[in-house]
Parts: sequence; C-alpha cells; structure tokens
Amino acid sequence: AIDKIQIYKTIPDNKDQPDKDSDYEMNLQLKDNAKKGYFGSVSANGGTDKRYNALGVLNTYTPKIQGSAGFIKNNTNLNINNIETLLKGTTFGGVNANSEFYSDFFKSGITNRTLYGGRFQYDFNERSSNEYNNLLRLDVLQDDAEKTILDSAGTVYLIGDINRESQKKNTSVDRSKLLAISPKYNYQNEKFIISGNINWNNDQSKNESKNSTIDNYENVSTLSRTESIEESKGSDFTSDFSLSNKHNYNLQKQKLFDKLRYRLNYNGNL
Repeated sequence: AIDKIQIYKTIPDNKDQPDKDSDYEMNLQLKDNAKKGYFGSVSANGGTDKRYNALGVLNTYTPKIQGSAGFIKNNTNLNINNIETLLKGTTFGGVNANSEFYSDFFKSGITNRTLYGGRFQYDFNERSSNEYNNLLRLDVLQDDAEKTILDSAGTVYLIGDINRESQKKNTSVDRSKLLAISPKYNYQNEKFIISGNINWNNDQSKNESKNSTIDNYENVSTLSRTESIEESKGSDFTSDFSLSNKHNYNLQKQKLFDKLRYRLNYNGNL
C-alpha cells in the first residue's frame, strides 16, 4: 500500500527561533490503489435472559471524502447515544472510548435501543493536519429507545392473630425517539482558526406508568390500580461560531500584530 517514504529535515529560522533544534518530518505516499477503499465490521452476541447485541459499521474513503454508516441494536444498557461514540468504539478508537462502549449493568431497568446514522466528511485541502485543515462534516443520527422498569414488593402485617398482606407492583415504560442533524465546519492555518457548528434535534418521548396494590385483610381482598401516560414532543436548534488567532510562543521577535490576541464567539438557540 505504501509507495514511497520521504523524510525531510527542517531548519528553523535562526532570527526568530535561535535555540530550536532541527525537526524531521516523514511523509508516507500511498499507491494509487490504496487511496480509495472501504472497510467495515459486523458482530452479533447473545446471552442469558434473552440479552442480545448486534452492530455493523461500513466506512469508505477517497483522498477528499470520508463516509461512515452504522447501526446498533441491543437490550444490554449499552452506553451509546451518538455517532461519535459508535465510530470510536468500532472503527477509529480514540481517547476515553472504551469506558463508553460497555454495558452498564448497574443502571436500573432494561433498555432496548436501536441506533443508526452516519457521518460524511469532505476535505477541501485533501491532506489536512493538526495545524492546517479545511473540513466540512455532517452527522445524522436516529436513536429509538425503550426502557422498562419493573418493581414489586410484598408486606405482611401481624395484628394479634390476624395477618394482613399487601402486594404492590409498579411498571414504568419510557419510550423515546431522537433525530439529530449536525453540520460542522472547521478551518485553520498558521495564523487563525475558524469553526462553526449547527445542531438540530427533534425529540419525542412517552412514559406509561401502571401501579397496582392488593390488600388481603380478614378474608377480604381489595385491588386498586392507577395508570398514567405522559407525552412530549419538541425540537431545538443551536448554533455557534468562533474566530481566533494563533500564537507562536517560540518566536522571540514579534511584530505588533503577532502580539495581539483576539477571539470572537457567537452562540444562538432557537
């Protein structure tokens, strides 16, 4: 896949950085057939109590375009609710990804979750780095979840020779649907950084609660039940924009403009 390895020695400008040593940079040139491709993974797991977990990810790339699509379906309380965590845990790794990609068995109830979405990224520079980039990214996410909590308790009262029994059962089901669309743009060079981000979320939730109590007292049984349903729908729109300049602390001689620091931020909600 590698066509050529190039190593460059960069000599600093002694007028600005007299104490800095020379740097070495390495450039890996790929063969033409390695600059385009696709890869992915599919996995499925099962366990006791009808627990299951299934996921799949497909990625494609060219010199300027990267695309990813994935899905996950499980009832193991897996802590995934965004595309970033799904891609880090299955494809790109990353910092602090492992702690978010395991089931939380200490969480109350059982959550059945179906999540799918994708990411599209276009590189206007074709070869971006930590110092220079010009990227446009779009994330789309659909997250459907259903959380069920079952509680039951029994109590026996002794009043003389008389027993009084009480049994309580509570069932709570939370259903939620989330559609999230988030475009993001980032540009930076040796002098300044420009970034902009837009988030649009459409959220629907429904809670169904059922409670029942049975009392047995002196051969008399009583039953009481209560049911409630709560629904909510809503959308929110947020945006932010920032413009800032960079500062090279290694420069000993700086012009007046190099000494100025500025940062502009804008945040909006709807």
